[in-house]
Amino acid sequence: MAPLQELIPGLPFDVALHCLVRVPHTSHPQMQRVCREWESLIASPDFYALRKKCATTRSAIVVAQAHKSPKSPEEQQPPKGALPPFGLSLYYPSSRSWERIPPIPELGDHGGIPLFSGIAAVESKLFIVGGWNPSSFQAMRSVFVFDFSRGAWSRGSDMPGAARSFFACCAVGDDSIFVAGGHDESKNALRSCDRYLVREDRWEPMPDMTQERDESRGIAIDRSSQRLGPKFGVVSGYGSDSQGEFSRSAEFLDPATGKWSRAEDLIDDSLVSHRDGTNLFVGAGDSIVYCCSRSSGEIWRLDCCDHPRNATNRCSRRVGQLPANCGKAVAACAGISGGGVVVLGQDERGVLAGFAPPDRRDRRDSVSDSKDSATTWVDVLGDGGDEFRGVVQAACSIEL
Repeated sequence: MAPLQELIPGLPFDVALHCLVRVPHTSHPQMQRVCREWESLIASPDFYALRKKCATTRSAIVVAQAHKSPKSPEEQQPPKGALPPFGLSLYYPSSRSWERIPPIPELGDHGGIPLFSGIAAVESKLFIVGGWNPSSFQAMRSVFVFDFSRGAWSRGSDMPGAARSFFACCAVGDDSIFVAGGHDESKNALRSCDRYLVREDRWEPMPDMTQERDESRGIAIDRSSQRLGPKFGVVSGYGSDSQGEFSRSAEFLDPATGKWSRAEDLIDDSLVSHRDGTNLFVGAGDSIVYCCSRSSGEIWRLDCCDHPRNATNRCSRRVGQLPANCGKAVAACAGISGGGVVVLGQDERGVLAGFAPPDRRDRRDSVSDSKDSATTWVDVLGDGGDEFRGVVQAACSIEL
């Protein structure tokens, strides 16, 4: 990082810099108002990279959920037949604490975020991609960006082409967000894929998948142990002529080559959902994907290694079970640093009942490898209370 002008009077540049990287991200918006040098420094990718290198970032989970008012039950109920406003919450696994992310100003009083949008995080920025307008329920092509270092929303370039719904969306690497599949406004399932280059704020088309995949799931596959860059994975989904018949296959795009590869039997028969929608998948650790069953609460580990022995017979095994009091359905899951997984469930009342494995940074993965559920799960609500019990639509991880 090239030295700027004196950051803190009387201190050498390196000493002052290491003082600033230790300031929590919640103070970054105020720090940027101190002087132009601090504003330029804190907004730079190099400053974020140094914070990660110095282990001063903090793992968090962004949760898209129905927001409940802290007012009395009578005041917080939406009108009959109306959807509650959806917004974003931030959960810190290390402290089991929660906070709210400000709503998108452009949406006004109709809701904090679009419904059923894709959410992804790159560095200290959160991206809300597409979704439905909460007022008109029309599909949107918009990209909204929340910069935690500034504490403010802005607009990114719209998704290209016609608006799509229920698509796979995932951040891959430190500069890209991929979207693929879903369906268009005529309910036709899609096989197209686009890549959003975050730092350039532009979209570029990618090769089509080999099949249509509506209601598919997007995951990032880490291949660092193979000294290869990450892949974008699109798991399950169905075509226009097979509504609700979720596929056992997945496809993986290597951004370096622009080529797709297929895994025909990545998903076990018991994990293919036909009634509750596609199950949830999240990358966590090197070439490892966890699948959380919506209906049974089972957690499976899927091996996505590119080793030749796994080319046609992918390894999958059951590694855990959500506790009974987590509810009847898995609502969202997200990976966290160290290979852990946060799983959020909801019961018949539609309230959040989330649980997470303990933080075990010395292990490759944080979900118990025993066949039975021996893992000690933790109620992620902690002291959050009823304010954060709203129905969950999606979640993603972020380092702040």
